[in-house]
Amino acid sequence: MAKKYAELSIYAPKITSEDYKRTFDMLTKKHIPLLEAIDLSRAFSFRGVEFVIKRYNNTIKMFIKDKDNIYGQSALMFPFRINDPAPLELSKSKFSLGTKVVGGTNFFNFLIKENVEEIRIRVIKFFGIYYGFGNFVDYGGRRGMLALTNPMKFLEIDLENNPLFYIELLDPIPKAVYLESPNPVLVSDSARIGVNNFDVFQHGIIVGTSGSGKSKFIQILIKAVLQKYKDVRIVVVDPHGEFAKYFPDAKIIDFRNNYVEPFDVGTGKSPLITQLVAQLITSTIAQESKYAERVVFYSVHLLADINDLNLENINLLLTDSSKRMEFTAMSQNDEVKRFFDKEFQDIYMHHFNDAILPVTNFIGEYMLYLGKAKHLEDLGKIVQNERLTIVSFNPHFFGRRIIKFFAGAIVNQMYMMAISEKLKMQTMLIVDEFPTVETKVVKDILAETRKFNLYTYAAAQYLGQLSKEVLDALISNARNIFAFRVTKEDARLLSSMMDIKVEEFFKRSVSPSELDASKREMFVKLHTRECIARLYDGKKYIIPMITRTVDTQDWINVDLGIKHDPYTGEKTYFKGRGPLE
Repeated sequence: MAKKYAELSIYAPKITSEDYKRTFDMLTKKHIPLLEAIDLSRAFSFRGVEFVIKRYNNTIKMFIKDKDNIYGQSALMFPFRINDPAPLELSKSKFSLGTKVVGGTNFFNFLIKENVEEIRIRVIKFFGIYYGFGNFVDYGGRRGMLALTNPMKFLEIDLENNPLFYIELLDPIPKAVYLESPNPVLVSDSARIGVNNFDVFQHGIIVGTSGSGKSKFIQILIKAVLQKYKDVRIVVVDPHGEFAKYFPDAKIIDFRNNYVEPFDVGTGKSPLITQLVAQLITSTIAQESKYAERVVFYSVHLLADINDLNLENINLLLTDSSKRMEFTAMSQNDEVKRFFDKEFQDIYMHHFNDAILPVTNFIGEYMLYLGKAKHLEDLGKIVQNERLTIVSFNPHFFGRRIIKFFAGAIVNQMYMMAISEKLKMQTMLIVDEFPTVETKVVKDILAETRKFNLYTYAAAQYLGQLSKEVLDALISNARNIFAFRVTKEDARLLSSMMDIKVEEFFKRSVSPSELDASKREMFVKLHTRECIARLYDGKKYIIPMITRTVDTQDWINVDLGIKHDPYTGEKTYFKGRGPLE
């Protein structure tokens, strides 16, 4: 059976004699039982440390024999990292070479000169001086004895001066802090992070390309928040229809069996309501025409003024002259009357294709989807009564434009509920595929709603798809960031947002520009379920750490505080404040 060796990885292209001496001292340090003050290893260490260097063409790998839980000491061996011990097949050979005594050269030169495939050495200490003894195997399967008078010098690594060989370098190590949670959502070697370790009631960003683990993390985060807090409400806008199947007890709005009136953004004739509705329509039709914007703005303003605002009436206003006269006559606003009496006629005659037609086409598409009777829901009452609400869209049924419109309407209504102080409990708004449903009102939500109990988490595959003004608002207001594997463009942005601390060794061994590049590479090279988390604890930022999500199975049987009456089937909820027991 093959012996177990731990692969020895390195973090820098240059490893000095001092680095090796420090490592040898740590690995050979032994005390006499009951006499802890006596350390004979300062002078003698005959067990020593066993190294294996294997050459695969131009690639070099180094291994250290597993003993005394050497893997558990990995954190102490910087700039090396000890990987999990595993069986290692050593080269088969027979003794047919003599003994080589090596003093001042390094193993790179020795590999070339002797055509060596494998080196095995044991480093021991004798009267305070390290020596190395072992053997080497060449590519012909012949073995010879090897004696090292200066093993630290022999093992030195300088990849810049040895371009013929390749040794894989590890990325810089971000510093980490110890955190502990009984119900973690993220874990690392030094931390078990749960929602009790950071202030979840802040705006946040969850970003990661497809397959990075972002969606699984959102599931876990939702469950963790519902478990920890009784008086909390979560609304998920789900453009891909992904989350409803994971939360069968949640309130589902799917716009096929039930729906929310898109323009139900509050009562009254507030200019803000007019602005929100007009922006929603123009952003949905994506028609960059000043005439289209004016037509939509005045149409919304007129119908809101007479308390008859809906898409069907906008369609009538734009296409039916008698209805247009009727609606205009009901308005008390002289500017609105002027627009439809004079300016609208000119736009209708000369700019119909880019000002009127896109709006009526969209309304026709809307009526196609909502033509059949559906159950009308009141979003305000739902948020008041339901702990978890998922607004779910089937992308195989709805077109992208309709999804953008309905999702934007939900975001608008959440904003109006917040600023009108109707959200009595802390409410999280999680918007998946955020660029798909982005609206201009988001920047106002991020800037204003934290003090009104609304906290938005924007989830996206690519931050670069967002408009500059919305992206700037996210950068300024998002305090909790969960960055899974991303593109190089997003890595550059995220790296600038996070003050990633690295071990001092890297600051000494690389230039500032190289260090910045290494930090950006961290985001690109993350494995599935790994994320760099920058969290806010309510007073300060916790230093960003590389973590990984826990297994979803860890949260599969968690009680979310939603109960069903065994007789009526109706849902009931925990009352009161504080974490669930």
